[in-house]
Amino acid sequence: MLQTILTYCQPLTVIVFVVSGIVSLLLGLKVQGAINLCLAVTNLFIFYGAKFLR
Repeated sequence: MLQTILTYCQPLTVIVFVVSGIVSLLLGLKVQGAINLCLAVTNLFIFYGAKFLR
């Protein structure tokens, strides 16, 4: 059950971090935007890396 929830939530977190990173960059918060985009990339690598390791 938990694995199913995490499978659906992980791509959603990537989208949330990308959107918040872009909004932060548009608002002039360069450091916060960069951190959010890095978190999005990290979550993406974790999600797809786990799929390739199975």
